[in-house]
Amino acid sequence: MEMERNGHATENSTVIVENGEEIIKVNKMQMVNGNSNPMNGPDQVLPADDYITWVPEGRVKLRVASRGTAGEPPLSVPGLLKRMAARYPDSAALCSKIDGKWVKTTYKQYLERTRTVAKAFIKLGLERYHSVCILGFNSEQWYIADLAAIHAGGYAAGIYTTNSAEACFYCMEKSRANICVVQDKKQLDKVLSVRSRLPKLKAFVQWDGAIDTSIPDLYTGSSSSDFEIC
Repeated sequence: MEMERNGHATENSTVIVENGEEIIKVNKMQMVNGNSNPMNGPDQVLPADDYITWVPEGRVKLRVASRGTAGEPPLSVPGLLKRMAARYPDSAALCSKIDGKWVKTTYKQYLERTRTVAKAFIKLGLERYHSVCILGFNSEQWYIADLAAIHAGGYAAGIYTTNSAEACFYCMEKSRANICVVQDKKQLDKVLSVRSRLPKLKAFVQWDGAIDTSIPDLYTGSSSSDFEIC
C-alpha cells in the first residue's frame, strides 16, 4: 500500500501523520481463512472492487486521487470520532438545550456514550448488517443512536417524524430493522401499530416522555445529556 507524505502503511494499519505527530491508526481488513472478515472493530476502511452496491453487507470503492485533498488517506466515521476525542477531548461536540439551558457534550463524552449505547444495541439483539431505525427530531440521542448502530456492526436508518405508520413500516422492513429508537409515545404508537408485520424487530428505545412499562421489549433512553439505555 503506497501512501503520500501524510501517511505510511504498516502490516495491519495505516498511520496518519499530521505535522510530524502520529494521530491515529486506521485499521486495515484482516483475512480469515481466505475470506474477507472484519476483525478489528468498527474503525476500518475495508477494500472493495465496485463503486456502487445495493446489498447491506456490500462495500464501495473509494475514489482517492494521487494528490491534494482528494488524496488524503481514507478515514472511517468511527475513526474520525476517535481522533477528535483524542485531540480535543474537552471541546464541545454537541450542544443541547435542556430545561432552557445549553448543555455541552464533549468529544470524549460523545465517544464514551456512543460506545455504551453500541454495547446496549448488541445486547438487545442488533445483528450485523441490520438497522437501527431512528424516529424523532434532531437531538443528541439521535446522533448517538446513529453512530452507535455503526459501532455495533449495523447501520442507522432515519425516519421522518411526519411519516405515517405505513411509511414507517416500509423503512423498517426494507432496512431489516432489529431496533427502533423513538423520541416519544406519539412516534412509538406508529411503530407499535405495524409491529406484527416486522418479524426482525426485537426492541424499542424511547428517549423522551413517560414510558409505558406494560409494553414488551420497550426500553428507556434517558432524555438528559446522559443517553443510556435502561
